[in-house]
Amino acid sequence: MRILSSIKNLFLSMKTIKYDYFLAASFIWVWLVSMLDHYLTIKFQKTIIESEKNPFGLWLIEIDNGSVALFMTLKMMCLWIIAAIILCLYRTKKKMAYVSIIALSLTQLALLFYFLQ
Repeated sequence: MRILSSIKNLFLSMKTIKYDYFLAASFIWVWLVSMLDHYLTIKFQKTIIESEKNPFGLWLIEIDNGSVALFMTLKMMCLWIIAAIILCLYRTKKKMAYVSIIALSLTQLALLFYFLQ
C-alpha cells in the first residue's frame, strides 16, 4: 500500500514539473535517443553480438539465445527507474535532479555520437 501511495504522490508532484521546461525537454531528449538505441539494436540484432561493448548486455543476449528482447527490456526498465528517481529528487532536491538529468542527457549525447561513428 505504501508503494501505491508513493506512486500517487509522484503523479501529483508532476503538476509542478509540467512548468519546468528544461526538465521536460531533457526527458524528451533522453527518450528520443533511447528510442533510436532500441530501434537500431532491434534492426541490427543479427550482428549486435560483434558490436556490443557492454559485457552485461552481451551476457543477456547470450542467455536469451541471441535475441535482444531481454537486453532491451532491462535497458528500458532501468531508464524508467532512473526517470522515477530523478522525478522524486525533483520534489525534494531540485539541484540534484538537474545535475542528474544533465548527466543522463550527456550520456545520451555520447551514445548518439557513438551511433554516428
